[in-house]
Amino acid sequence: MRYLCILLFFLSVAAVGAPLHFNGGDAPKIDGREDACWANVPALALDSCPPGKPVSMATTVKIMYDPRNLYFFIRCREVNLVEARQQERFAAHDAAVWNNDCVEILVDSRNNSRSYYQFVVDVHNIAADFLHYDPEWNHDALAWNGVWQHAVGTYDDGWTMEAAIPWSTFGLGVFDTGRIGLNVSRVRRIAPFERLVLASNKHKFHDLGCFAVYDGLKLEKPPLKAEIASETLFLGDNQVALTLKNTGDKAVSGLLELSLTDMDGKTQDAGSSQITVEPGGSAAVSLPCRVTGSGDYRLVLTLGGSILSSRHYTVRQLMEMNDPRPVVMAGKPCHFFLRIHSQEPRKTEAVVSDASGREVLRSALPDGERQGFRSLSTEKLAAGEYTLRILYGDQAASWPLLIVPAL
Repeated sequence: MRYLCILLFFLSVAAVGAPLHFNGGDAPKIDGREDACWANVPALALDSCPPGKPVSMATTVKIMYDPRNLYFFIRCREVNLVEARQQERFAAHDAAVWNNDCVEILVDSRNNSRSYYQFVVDVHNIAADFLHYDPEWNHDALAWNGVWQHAVGTYDDGWTMEAAIPWSTFGLGVFDTGRIGLNVSRVRRIAPFERLVLASNKHKFHDLGCFAVYDGLKLEKPPLKAEIASETLFLGDNQVALTLKNTGDKAVSGLLELSLTDMDGKTQDAGSSQITVEPGGSAAVSLPCRVTGSGDYRLVLTLGGSILSSRHYTVRQLMEMNDPRPVVMAGKPCHFFLRIHSQEPRKTEAVVSDASGREVLRSALPDGERQGFRSLSTEKLAAGEYTLRILYGDQAASWPLLIVPAL
């Protein structure tokens, strides 16, 4: 799996760090150089992973934030910088930059151990960003393509990486909790290989509960709270339910927009609507969204270009059977478990065709029952290869059906 080959470094005991340094002055210029605003920010040393190994090339990170962004300045000592810069220079975003000398930032913006964002920058300043979510499911990381800035620089015996990640990139989670979980790592691909992390757990690299926790963030919560309320997305046309609440003392107006991002990072526009929500008021809005294929998606809601909320969905095939190739003994009925993923009941039929394409059996299936065991009267069909098609309204799905001779 392409994304999980990235070296992910999950944190140790859920250490609660000192409050993140709040920058009340000028924001740093993201150019890979250590501006004056970094002077009073403590430098945290990364430790070897697994712990106990000596560190050959020290790495430090400085972290600070303001009401707009989360900032990182990472300094990587490297005496073989010429060799490091001879590593492959990738031409595209989200390329395999983790195969080079690189640094990673991992952020659990809701601090709920359910999802995290991953930002990777290599020595050439080529970046990749991914979203990992719902660890109880075997999902690939989502090629999420967030909005953020990064730059690298060099000095006498090493290189630096500087980044600014807008809070709006993470949606509203961080505003709801006032805390984040995060980790920073460095991978050194020059012999001897070295892996350094802000914190480590030698037993579990994938335990989000081990992320270092930073609490008490001083953030100005957006006045408009939004939730994507639809529990499921289906193939085809959907109406996405949204709930909005204005917790501020001024009316909020603007263009409310949905966008849908698939596993490959391709984004397609969904619905939009001009809205106005008065102070203390709320609104329920429904916007259209069309899903063209099954898979994992991220649905993002923005107002005037700023992220209000996001939600992740796994869109299933319209119809699924428990057995992808039913095998039936001649003279017996065909039993199968059918699951239909749809928002509405439609007329459902099963059609069996022989190898020449001739229809040999058609049977109506119960309307309105979109999950359960079904039976077809295949007792009179001779042994051979057939095709079973399920017709659901104007939609269809097919499976090979094999009838074997009776013993």
